[in-house]
Amino acid sequence: MRNADKFQAGWGTIIFFIFIVAFVSSSIVSSVAATEPLRMLTVEMAPFGFFTKDDKYTGLLYEIANRIAIETGLSHTNSVVPLTFPKYGLKY
Repeated sequence: MRNADKFQAGWGTIIFFIFIVAFVSSSIVSSVAATEPLRMLTVEMAPFGFFTKDDKYTGLLYEIANRIAIETGLSHTNSVVPLTFPKYGLKY
């Protein structure tokens, strides 16, 4: 049973990663014609986005989003923000 639990968690992570990459990609495509810099927000959830000990942003999705924006030549900002569920008053 333990292997099945690990398999499901792995697929959940992969699906989450694909969703975020698709969202960032669609945001970039729709913002190409915009005159303002692309504003990206990365969810604060390790390993996707987190703060280092010296309060710098880093993480897998943070770095990927920055790389996509740089490679496409777009001016951008990217921040790490906490994951919240305001309807339920929950904060990750």
